[in-house]
Amino acid sequence: MANESAVLRSMHDAGVKPGTYMFPNCTTMREMVEPDMVAKYERGPVGYLTVVPSGPPTMGGKLLSWFLLSMVIGVLTAYLAHHTLAPGASFGAVLRITGVVAIAAYALGDIQTSIWKGVPWRVSLKFMGDGIAYGLTTAVVFAWLWPAAV
Repeated sequence: MANESAVLRSMHDAGVKPGTYMFPNCTTMREMVEPDMVAKYERGPVGYLTVVPSGPPTMGGKLLSWFLLSMVIGVLTAYLAHHTLAPGASFGAVLRITGVVAIAAYALGDIQTSIWKGVPWRVSLKFMGDGIAYGLTTAVVFAWLWPAAV
């Protein structure tokens, strides 16, 4: 960010707390068409700002949250697979069903940030690539471990 030091100092002096902020900000839809607000939008900048708690970044809580999300996706994938696939289903059938569910769960969530928050599409596409890899990994594990016919 240009002049980052001044921007950070200004935010610190203003007492900006952790949260997500939209700027300029209106409290009602009617306010969006008022001349002063229209001028703010035209003058810019316009955007969203996420402020996290101060201090060095830590990975522990984030990794735990990621693990829990992965478990939820795995459980939902297993639930759908259990109700749509028979024991002894082929590797390909299990891969297809579980892959669609897991890829959708991992890869599609970030698209809305490009649609609604102006996140560059290349960023969402990179996250989608990661999500496809996670979803395919999930699907391969399910297909590998799927119970044999009774």
